[in-house]
Amino acid sequence: MATATKSSSTRALAKRKSAEWIERQRKFYETMRQNDFDFIEFLNGDIVARALPENAAIPQGADIILDMPTSIKHQEVQSELLYALAKFVKEHSLGKVYAAPTDLRLGKNIVQPDIIFLSNEHLHRVKELEIAGYADLVVEILSKTSVKRDRQTKFRLYQTAKIPSYWIVSPDAKQIELYRLTKEGYDMTAVYCVDETLRYDFGNGKIFECALNALFQ
Repeated sequence: MATATKSSSTRALAKRKSAEWIERQRKFYETMRQNDFDFIEFLNGDIVARALPENAAIPQGADIILDMPTSIKHQEVQSELLYALAKFVKEHSLGKVYAAPTDLRLGKNIVQPDIIFLSNEHLHRVKELEIAGYADLVVEILSKTSVKRDRQTKFRLYQTAKIPSYWIVSPDAKQIELYRLTKEGYDMTAVYCVDETLRYDFGNGKIFECALNALFQ
């Protein structure tokens, strides 16, 4: 039967590095996500699921992480930031903003960032069931079970995919970290705390502003 854990606990390094194992995991993920599994993400072989059906037919050796539901605070912060970003982007005709659960396919990996921004230039990447290969900005809101994935696994994944901007939002610390892609990788350009106003340049003089005391109220 499958190995299921409630967080990204350690696994055998040999299994993590096995291309054969990762490919088996990928095929299982691709097959079952079309059926009755509430899968969230596929990250370098790790399958993250919200829940498993009682009578699920899980292949021998499949490895699944059971993720905890996000907190109400997480949802509140996501809703507020999503509304502010979507409103600004629409007012200035910059592109479109998407919220989880929206699949973003990056190579063989599939992620569901809390918020995705696609500029007009890249809207052709929006397919029927997913966004293919790129985003202009991704936002992850930390939860108790997602810290390692957001700060390590996804950080490297978004960096490798050359996504220009990555924001990490911490509801507990009441702060937002902004990372900008450089030739060397992601560089932290700013950290905004609860008593400050986040400022982000979308280009062409379009500056997005968000008061964090309202976001984290």
